[in-house]
Amino acid sequence: MKYNINSRDVEQFSKFEEHIFDKEYLNVNVQLVPLSLLYEIHAMYISDIDKVINGKLCPHNCQKIFNTKKQHYQRDIAKHLKYCQGPETAKQVKLDHLPKPYYQHISNNKLLQKLIATGQQELLTPILNYITFDFETIGNIIIDIAFMLPTKLVENLIVQFEPLSLASAATINDQITTLYFDLQHGSDFIEQWISQLFEVAIKVNEANQSNIPDVTIEEKHYQSYQPQETVIGFNSKKFDMNLLLKHLIKNRTKIQYIGSTTQAKQTIVSHYDYDFDLKFIDILSFIPSNNILKLFVEKFGTKGIKLTKGIFPHGSFNYDNYKLVLGQTIPFEKQDFYGKLNNRNISDEDYDQYCNDSVNFENRWEYLKHYNIRDVTCMINPFNHLIKIIWEEKVDMLGCISLAQIASQIKQKYCYEKFDINASYNIVNGFEQFEVTQYWWNNKVKGYINQDEYANRDTINNVTEDDIDWIRDKVASETCHLCHNKFTKENKLTYYRFDNSVGHKKQNCKLACEICNTVKSDKDNDISKLRYNQ
Repeated sequence: MKYNINSRDVEQFSKFEEHIFDKEYLNVNVQLVPLSLLYEIHAMYISDIDKVINGKLCPHNCQKIFNTKKQHYQRDIAKHLKYCQGPETAKQVKLDHLPKPYYQHISNNKLLQKLIATGQQELLTPILNYITFDFETIGNIIIDIAFMLPTKLVENLIVQFEPLSLASAATINDQITTLYFDLQHGSDFIEQWISQLFEVAIKVNEANQSNIPDVTIEEKHYQSYQPQETVIGFNSKKFDMNLLLKHLIKNRTKIQYIGSTTQAKQTIVSHYDYDFDLKFIDILSFIPSNNILKLFVEKFGTKGIKLTKGIFPHGSFNYDNYKLVLGQTIPFEKQDFYGKLNNRNISDEDYDQYCNDSVNFENRWEYLKHYNIRDVTCMINPFNHLIKIIWEEKVDMLGCISLAQIASQIKQKYCYEKFDINASYNIVNGFEQFEVTQYWWNNKVKGYINQDEYANRDTINNVTEDDIDWIRDKVASETCHLCHNKFTKENKLTYYRFDNSVGHKKQNCKLACEICNTVKSDKDNDISKLRYNQ
């Protein structure tokens, strides 16, 4: 028996899980669909796996997929099948002929590339407009079991936490806008918050876009990235995002999820009605995970900050009696703040402060609103402080996914600190000079004719096989017109065309390295210069 399992588990990194008992048996593709509500897994027979994956799967079952719409699809699959040994094929590292620079902090951002190439990197500023959010929950007792031991009574509870309220705070040009919804607004209060969140994010997006330097990237196929507005939670990847995800998929959205089934490291939400995305992250990805919100505000907030985390008696009520408890107009008593998990209560000073604050609210629902909004607003000052600290190294914190990525970008920044785009960084090598042979030139000429005919360009005045002496003289006397490096057996030459609408004519071409020609292509001149100079 031989079968493939197409897994939908977000923790499964391989597209296919293979179980092969005998290579001679019939290959059968089966898709397993888990039905979580019924606790069942249904198996569906796949008659055409290529239609399912929208491509061509290697018939030797090595898990490699080919795009059938690519121009060189037939050539690529034929080359692969020549050496493919099936699932046992060992992966090998294929190195380039010449080393290429590793500058991830620059290569991932074309705007930054353009600014560095033109000496305007000081115009770039960090993202300072974002949204914070936080849930408040209540326990819904599922099972309550009590039994008597010889010395004491033991009570076991199985509690499922349900959303009680949800608040968010958007900082837009140093002005804070808040949203708040709870069960008083209906059982769909989370969907109501999501719809309002996108409306607030419009203003956040406008504020962030106004801070982006106005530069033009001249590339034929350049498409600017869709803006991503950051929504930050505190310890949200373990709990809050699990509450939120099932509601996000109901609102004409597309979800890109990074993480495991229990922890959402990053969640990008694209809405079909908006020209930006929402990126949900957890601040604990950038600081030690043993922090709690109260300590985070105290440690990372600026000196003199007055807004701190509030207090609320979460354990004094549950899902069965929350309406009765929160509808009362009298303050909570001190014993209501007793925590059964840590067996601790708040101090007299904290309780007195709570009593003084509660006077300003009509009932406990109003105090819950105050407490929830205070949690999301007190995060903003330490967030801004962290962003400014990291920006001292010219790294945008909200453009990263983790503390490790921030550290990597800072390290790379120091490696390129003395890089000068106008300097010449010729590769020093001991390779022999490139020798132009008739065989090599004939193949080049045929390839240029094929390229021009495929692009419907005129080939009448193209270079010909008889131009062998002309090309030999140019190779002997010239270097790459882009990087000014000599041509060797390792650093081979090619033709670079100035005008892509014209064919490979002598007047339209200059000599260039194969790598430089690939980098330049029809890309922006400044960005290309930055790349091949590195």
